[in-house]
Amino acid sequence: MLVALIKLPWSLRILFGLISDNVPLCGTRRKSWVMLMGALQFVMLLTVGLTCPTDPLVVTALLFFSSLGQAFCACVVDALMVV
Repeated sequence: MLVALIKLPWSLRILFGLISDNVPLCGTRRKSWVMLMGALQFVMLLTVGLTCPTDPLVVTALLFFSSLGQAFCACVVDALMVV
């Protein structure tokens, strides 16, 4: 169950592509999204590494948001490579 929750963002890549193409962030459509989601991933993994949470729900939530940032970045980077 918890592993499926962490893999959920990868099934939403079409939605991430629509968001990054249609919602500009700080004046750009893709580059700012990569920076924002990369920062999200960095903060989540740093939190897991520095705090060493013992509650499985907290660890799952942190890894979920890290996976969300990674999936969003991968989608946007793929779109940048195509252009």
